[in-house]
Amino acid sequence: AYPGATRQQYGGVSLWSTGQAAHRVKDAGIDLAAGDDRFGLGRWAWTRYTGRNGVSLRVVVAYRPVKNKRGPMSVWNQQKLYWEQHNVDTDPIVKFTSDLATEVAEWISQGDQIVLGLDVNEDVRDGRFQQTMQEVGLIGLVIKQHGWDGPPTYVDGSVPIDELFVTPGLDSLRCG
Repeated sequence: AYPGATRQQYGGVSLWSTGQAAHRVKDAGIDLAAGDDRFGLGRWAWTRYTGRNGVSLRVVVAYRPVKNKRGPMSVWNQQKLYWEQHNVDTDPIVKFTSDLATEVAEWISQGDQIVLGLDVNEDVRDGRFQQTMQEVGLIGLVIKQHGWDGPPTYVDGSVPIDELFVTPGLDSLRCG
């Protein structure tokens, strides 16, 4: 149990397939974090769809924590405690980026096309996260289509902190 725990838990993601998309689901999964936790941390969830000619599309949703050391139930603190309990001394933001990049690289090596939508919680135009996703082969679609001066993606914000990353070939998808 977490100190100060309540029935409310911040962070986490959900991905649903409905209608015609539900009939194309090949498999689905979640971030299993340390590998021994069947519930994971809720950092990301994915669904893999089968399309024409056996093409696989993996749609991923993710939430990258913002560094908030003060709130005992902040996503950052929840994940920091989780990693400490698994004897991993790391910043949850660094761990998230590294773990997701490893997963994305593996999925691409399996031949999957990727659509990754997430809350990066930093300016996606020039942060390390954007660079890491480029290194594993993803393109920032919102930035590509709306430029570096695109609109902020948080109601009270001044910069885009959300992005849609895709593999090459999907970079003509429409996005807002």
